[in-house]
Amino acid sequence: MIGFTVSNTATSESGFSGSAPVRVAINGEGVPVFNPSDPSGLKVDEWLVTLDQLKEMLRWSDSAAIHFATAKLEGPAKVWWTHLKDKRLTWEEFHSQVKESFPLKENTATLSLK
Repeated sequence: MIGFTVSNTATSESGFSGSAPVRVAINGEGVPVFNPSDPSGLKVDEWLVTLDQLKEMLRWSDSAAIHFATAKLEGPAKVWWTHLKDKRLTWEEFHSQVKESFPLKENTATLSLK
């Protein structure tokens, strides 16, 4: 993460004046882990929405977004990516394949506990 400070010399409606620290995710920092077997982890839809937002906000190319995303795969998701034969995907193809491979609305660990 890159940290910098934004200064505000005018007082806002909320009465704030001064400076505030801002943190910006670059080089894939800030991408959350995806492990479908972690009961406290993000669900596939939540993870993909977060990635979509980062990709758009930081203007990542498809290949950069996939690179950053796959670096954060753990458990069954990491095994899936390791064994995927054709890794030349567009962002839409990656998105689709992740959803197809991990279609559950709930994490697999949560389901096994029920």
